[in-house]
Amino acid sequence: MYCNTVLPVRVSRYTCKTLKIMDLDTLKEQAMEYFEADRIDNLFDLLKKYLIDEGEVSNDLSMLINRNSSLTRSGHNGILDDRYFETSKNKLRKSILDFVKQLKGDYIVSSPNELKVKEIKTKILVFTTSKFEADLREYFDKLHFTNVTICLYTDVNVEIEEFILLVFDNRDLPSNRNLTDEQKQTIKIRTDFMEKCLGKNPYGIHFGNYLEWLNFNREYANAANSSFTLFARIKEMLEFLEALE
Repeated sequence: MYCNTVLPVRVSRYTCKTLKIMDLDTLKEQAMEYFEADRIDNLFDLLKKYLIDEGEVSNDLSMLINRNSSLTRSGHNGILDDRYFETSKNKLRKSILDFVKQLKGDYIVSSPNELKVKEIKTKILVFTTSKFEADLREYFDKLHFTNVTICLYTDVNVEIEEFILLVFDNRDLPSNRNLTDEQKQTIKIRTDFMEKCLGKNPYGIHFGNYLEWLNFNREYANAANSSFTLFARIKEMLEFLEALE
């Protein structure tokens, strides 16, 4: 099997078409398409690109972006209960809708703003299976990770010590409840492999269902059970490791 580095970042299929000049009606139309599809991040990228970056309109847009980021983090971390989260999300959506409706022609720039994409350049090693390899490659590509190496679990020739953080994609493992002897053995083989890796590089992330093994390795490994939390856990771990330096 082989081990490859993620390809350079490509343009997302959700990126709106680039226009040299954006008029008010077109801007609102594209913004509403994103809004109705609940693609709020795309909507914000559109507005940041075509609205002036000064004055009241810029401040209001920044406030909406910050509210959305805070709400998203709270939801992913389980800080808010479902009912309060939905109420807060609906209030935010109303504020975004009102903002778009109240836009004026003189808020639009004569040429698109250059959006700065924050790349994550930290050297990360990801172990996965052939089933999820393409999925992960697209995932890290889309989120602007530029130094991720994705390997299959069958590849044992990678130099683990060279990486800052390890990610173990264990979505193929069965849940740790009512397991057969064969399933228990499958999990043991995987956790033995993880322990061997963490013996060489002590920080990693388990990506998948609940894994009892984590209860005994919390000082070395964090857990993520969705694509949302995986992104959050990686950023948290990198911030932690940076603080240790």
